[in-house]
Amino acid sequence: MRRCVTANRPTCPTIQATSGSFLTETAIVLTLFLALTFAIFEAGRMLWSFTTLSNAVSEGVRCASVRSTKSSNTSNCNYTSCSASDIACLVQTMATGVVPTPVVTCNGSTCSAPTKPGDVIKVEATSNFQPVIPIGILLGGGSSGTLALSAASEMTVVR
Repeated sequence: MRRCVTANRPTCPTIQATSGSFLTETAIVLTLFLALTFAIFEAGRMLWSFTTLSNAVSEGVRCASVRSTKSSNTSNCNYTSCSASDIACLVQTMATGVVPTPVVTCNGSTCSAPTKPGDVIKVEATSNFQPVIPIGILLGGGSSGTLALSAASEMTVVR
């Protein structure tokens, strides 16, 4: 190991020359670490929102297909007729924490209620995800930072 003698070598680094590098390196690494941590947090929230929306749409199309619901958390909706408004109410009720905009179609066109077995019911819903940290701007969400989530499910009326 070579020893650095400052009297003989004036270009030798000293403690005073490197004392600020630790602070600079810490600031850079901490910034990157926190950005990655918050990005993972927001990705988890977005995945939870999409899964909730997808499950609500699946429950809505299942209700339309068999004209009943398996959930007990639907006391404010009427399922005896299973009309399009009832299905939309079910999707909005099942999507807790997400504000969906459901659209119900029968055989490719907007309908009021599935009428007979064999009708193809499609339930689509969209929702805007607003991240706490504006990473949506970086991901192409526009100037507001919101990201559009959408889910769709399709089934044939059984009874």
